[in-house]
Order: sequence, then C-alpha cells, then structure tokens
Amino acid sequence: MQHVVLFAVLFWLATISPGPAADWPQLAGNPQHTGCSAEELRPPFQLKWNVQFQPERLYPALQPVIAGGKVFLGTESGNFHALSAADGSRLWKFPAAADEHVGPILHAAGVENGRVFFASMDGYVYALEAATGKLEWKFASGLRTGFSTAVLLADGKVFAPNRGGTLFALNQADGQVAWKKDMGCRLLQSPAYSDGRLYVAGMNMVLYALEAKNGKEIWRTERMTGLAVKDYWPVVYKGLVIVRPMGPWEAVPFEEKTGRPVEVRIPGGITMNGAVAPPCVDSDGKLATALGGGWCRVDVDAAKQELGKATANKPGKPDKGREPPLPSYVEEISDKKGPGGHGNNDENMIATASKDVIFVIHCEEGNAQFTGCYEISKRKWTPIRSGPWQNFTSNTQGGGASQAAIANGAMYHVSLHGLRCFRGGEP
Repeated sequence: MQHVVLFAVLFWLATISPGPAADWPQLAGNPQHTGCSAEELRPPFQLKWNVQFQPERLYPALQPVIAGGKVFLGTESGNFHALSAADGSRLWKFPAAADEHVGPILHAAGVENGRVFFASMDGYVYALEAATGKLEWKFASGLRTGFSTAVLLADGKVFAPNRGGTLFALNQADGQVAWKKDMGCRLLQSPAYSDGRLYVAGMNMVLYALEAKNGKEIWRTERMTGLAVKDYWPVVYKGLVIVRPMGPWEAVPFEEKTGRPVEVRIPGGITMNGAVAPPCVDSDGKLATALGGGWCRVDVDAAKQELGKATANKPGKPDKGREPPLPSYVEEISDKKGPGGHGNNDENMIATASKDVIFVIHCEEGNAQFTGCYEISKRKWTPIRSGPWQNFTSNTQGGGASQAAIANGAMYHVSLHGLRCFRGGEP
C-alpha cells in the first residue's frame, strides 16, 4: 500500500511540475498551464520585499517567471528585468544602453536551458542569456502587428502567436523559423501544449489543436459562445482542454484528443470589461476556480463518472442567482461568514495552487479585501493582508489579472506596477 501511495505522489509531481520544484519557468508554471506547484507554503503570509517600476508600467495580466534564483519580467516601456528571487535586488536590465529600445512587453517570458525568451509588441521575439541579460538572438516577424501573449516553451522551440494571426515556432538554439502558420484570425490568448500538441484559441472563438512539430491542424472546434478569448490561456488537464471565453463566463471543456465538447460544468466569476481567468489545478487534482462572488473546486474525475449516468447534468430547479444548481462534483469552498474566501460578482479573481494551499487573488480598482489562501486539509481561509491595501489592485479591470507564481518557498505577484514577494510560516 505504501508503494502505491508513493507512486501516486510521484506521478502527481511529474505531471504538474515539469521542472525543479523551486522554479516557475513559464506562464502558469508549465506548458499545460495548470498553475500549480509541488512546493509547501503555509500561512500566515507576510510581505518580504516590494520592487516598484514606475514610471514604467506593468501590464495587468503579466506574470513573473522564476528560474535559477532569478525573477524575470518585462514592462510596457520595453525594458526586461532580472531580479534576485531572494531579496528583489536588481541584477540586470535589457536593453542595457539608454539609446536602445524594445517595444512594450505585455506578458510572461519563459526560461529554459540557460536562456530567457520573451516576445514584444515591436514584432520581435528575443532570447537572452539568463545569467547576464546578453542578447543571444532576436527574431523579426516582419509583421506590423506585434506579440501580446506569453511565449510557450516546449520540444526545444519557442511558440509565439502574433496578434495579426500568425503562429511562429522558433528553434530555441538560434531563433530560426521551424514553421509558421497563418490561423486566419487574431491571436490574443497564450497557447498551451501537451503530448506533442499545441492548443490555440483564436478571436474567431474557435479552438485549434496543432501538431507541435510542424503546425499541421489536427482538429478544430465549432465556434464557442462568447465575445473574445484574450489575456489568459487554455488549461490542459485529465484529457480536457479548458478554455474560458469572455461572455458566457463559465469555462468550455473539450476532449484533448478529438476536440469534442464535454458536458462538464466549470463555473466562473464575472468581471467588468475584461476577460475571465482560467482555473488552476490544486494538489488534490481538482480544478480551483472563481464562482460568482466566491470560489469552488471541480472534481473532474467525478464529473466524468457522472456523465456516464443517465441522469447526469440534467438541469435542476433554479436556486437564488444560479441556474441550474451546482452539480455534485462542484464543491463551493467560500467562507462568506469569515473575513476571506469570498469576493465580488464583477471583479477579477484568479487562483494559483501549491501543496495543500490554494491562493486566491482579488484584483480590482480599490482595495483587494478578498485576497487570501485556502488550506485544503484544514478547510480554512486565511486572508493575506501584508503591505498596503493596494497590494493586489489591478492596473485596470479590463486588462485581466496577474496569476501569482510559486517558487523558492515564496509567492510572487505583479500588481500596481510593482513586483511583490510574500513568504509564509513554517510548513
């Protein structure tokens, strides 16, 4: 029995944490964008350092990436920074010369094999030496439209969707084009990767599966209901590709292998004027996601079992504000009587998970009173109050929300044009 438990733990670590536990090397932690770390962090959390970048601005959906003891992020002013993960001290900046310029950097970088990669609104993709910030290569797309998504690293390539609709696959070693594909629509959402496949959601409200080695289309979905897919990313988990469009708010899951829609209900929050954040995967293997003014966990395995029953997912009698009622595989974890664990119906909320803890970030225009963490084993909410009230204020609700990154025994978060590091109590 002990061997079975050990195998299960090792399998979970391997599937959700594809690198050293101390790193968060690309958007949402890995190419599948599960937003989880195997590290153990415990409340209470306190602000350890705070680095401000004004007059440079940080795009609201920007996420820091952490590797090799460094934190990497770019600004709307076109500067790319490397900071010490331990104390926030500035290590290097690119470009180093005052008379050299890069376009606005709006999303997450990626780190692999000693290089850090990022894309810019100037239409270039850059590769720098992670230790020094030295330029290794830069790729010119030749297009007037730039890059506003995160880069995706997998299979020795840098995948970068251009806003104009061309998806580029570049060799990490030299920046040469391995392949490119015109998707025929704007690409404003970062792609995901799993098992040799890319998953790309276009502004035509269609999700595509492509072969990562050559860009060949494997399948495409019917048009999703909604206004846009932007700022965030698909999540690939347990045979599903989960996309959250702006408009209907709830996520849309598809079969990873076929692209067929799956009738698993994955609730979502509602936000003013912007895209809605995707779920993350917690250490129990459940999806953690916003639920109106609160939070919930979705048991995907139980949902699949329920789908096999004749009575699965039949609409129930509407209750207050929800139609239909939540299915049995959705567990509401909000503590509406306590000081944390709930939120507003119309403001951005985004989750990240570490071992036994779900971090919930409340992003809005004033005070972020609903930010905190949920300990799964204790079923307990703890608010995160360190620093000023504006710690988690989004730069604008219309631009999305920054998912926290977990690395080096700390939680890192971008907001209000600053980068903050929080450390917790002893595990």
